[in-house]
Amino acid sequence: MSAADRGDEFSGWLRDEHSWMAAQRREALILGPRLLSLPADQWRAAITEDASYHHVGLLEWILEKVAEAFERLPLRAHELASIATYLADYVPAVPPKTIELRGLAWLRLASALEKLARYAEAIAALDVAVAQYDGLPNGDWHIAKTDYVRAEILRKIQKYDDALAAIDRAIMAFGRYGDRKWFINSQHIRTAILYKQGHCAEPIAILESLVPEVTESGSQAGIGRIYVNLANAYFSAAKYDEARSRYIVARQAFRKAGLITEELKVAWRLSSITARRGDHDSAVAELRAIRREFAALSLANESILVGLEIVESLLALELHDEIVSLARELANDAVDHDLPQQAAHALAYLREAAGRTSLTRGLTRYVRQYIEDLSEYQHLPFMPPETNFG
Repeated sequence: MSAADRGDEFSGWLRDEHSWMAAQRREALILGPRLLSLPADQWRAAITEDASYHHVGLLEWILEKVAEAFERLPLRAHELASIATYLADYVPAVPPKTIELRGLAWLRLASALEKLARYAEAIAALDVAVAQYDGLPNGDWHIAKTDYVRAEILRKIQKYDDALAAIDRAIMAFGRYGDRKWFINSQHIRTAILYKQGHCAEPIAILESLVPEVTESGSQAGIGRIYVNLANAYFSAAKYDEARSRYIVARQAFRKAGLITEELKVAWRLSSITARRGDHDSAVAELRAIRREFAALSLANESILVGLEIVESLLALELHDEIVSLARELANDAVDHDLPQQAAHALAYLREAAGRTSLTRGLTRYVRQYIEDLSEYQHLPFMPPETNFG
């Protein structure tokens, strides 16, 4: 067969493949809403008994719905990913497309479980995804994505050496494929792990080396992310001038990208620098405004964390009445906004310490760090410290 004939044959195959997928997509737009309209306790039986659901286009459609729900509706994302993994076993094997989708279903389930802090289950789901991807022509690229999620989980459960090993595997794979987006994302995770280990110089060096490429990409969200991570590293190294200049670039980028919450978080960090430099009057005014904006966005956890930072500055200013009032307000907020019971317990402890005038900046930082950690370790109990850090 001549090269021209082979080219025509491939083009024909590609047209057939596209036509087949388009037909699958049209059918999925009918089957998907029908399946998801069923009560949660009926969809497994429907998939098992009704062969019309055994459909690769439907699997792909559900996985898109998982991605849409992931950030704002993690419980819904988990439910949809569970449907996808169950359905994947019934979809006829049409390698490699179906095998890739089976692996993706388990990867999405792992990501949803990680979001819900169900880390052991997430790692088990990742192992299933790896088994699906293993042996595919580009399987190592897909497996690198599982390593990316695995590294983030291992970081959160403080297995830092294992997390570094996982993200380094991902970085090497993405580098081989020339996938700069995932390569850079993986470097962000690597710097976060190093940061948790107490390193500052290496994360700064890695991120600074990536700034030109990210800036050239023109992605304002990407520019904001790299500059805020770089600023965080400088902040941890107490290099406040360098941190401030990077936070300002990040804030401008997030504003251009329309990422209001991220822009507000950067404004918070800039006010933290103001406090670190000893200008507590200005810091309190700035932080009160930021706290109101978080509250208006219904971001209760962030609003409370900002409130705790205000308490620290009020302690530096020795404004006892305001400290007692704000400590009481924070304890009430935890109850009113249904924060975890442990957070309510910690803030009640803070309120009592303020009422006894035994509250210190160190003790306030202890409570603030606990609430920050609680977002990642949801079953972490609150243990009152043995000292008030006075």
